Amino acid sequence: MESLAWVAAGSLLSTSIFLSLHVALDAIRARRLDQLPLVPNCLLTRYPLVFVTGSRSAFYFTNYWNQIPAYLAEHGYEVEVIELPWRRSERRLDALKAALVRRSRPCHLIGDSSIENELRAARDWGLLNLKSVTLVESADRGVRGRVRVADLRPRMDGLRTLLLSKESTRIGSTSVATWLQALLLTLHNAFTSTTPVVGAEVGLCLSKQRWLVERQFLDLAISLAEDDAQ
Repeated sequence: MESLAWVAAGSLLSTSIFLSLHVALDAIRARRLDQLPLVPNCLLTRYPLVFVTGSRSAFYFTNYWNQIPAYLAEHGYEVEVIELPWRRSERRLDALKAALVRRSRPCHLIGDSSIENELRAARDWGLLNLKSVTLVESADRGVRGRVRVADLRPRMDGLRTLLLSKESTRIGSTSVATWLQALLLTLHNAFTSTTPVVGAEVGLCLSKQRWLVERQFLDLAISLAEDDAQ
């Protein structure tokens, strides 16, 4: 009985430390939003930008899209986030369809490569309130960081693609927080067998080319606004 009590106490302590770590890293990411430069006179979308959370685990589960939705909202875009179940594609599909069916207004749907199957399914549902579906993925998935030919081919299946280059997500800082979150993302990828594009490097955006990630998402929003205006 005493050994079980020690095990329970140890589990509670480790859980508390783990949660505190995530809260601290979220606070670091939130502070970065105050430093982001705004781009004036952006063309705004007629319909909301709806981000969908991808595959999550205990190593990566809070603020999945990090500061990206808030950054776009600062520019005047209407932004929402749909929280899907962590695992099991069928559960995510049911939750996504229910969320989209309940919508009274059209929207632009945005998700990453860890839920590509769900995004393709949403495209095929034929919902009138779904104006576009964007798949966010990395263009540098080839051997030794070289771009594969397949990554450069335009998609002809109704999916818009936002390719985030390796340069935009390369870590350019040696801070403890940066490497700690990178470690958590590595564990997450190993646990889920996926490679989310909005992990530690994008979350902290500590690449040598500052603001590049946010600007890529802003360019996407402007492109969607141009489509809305047609």
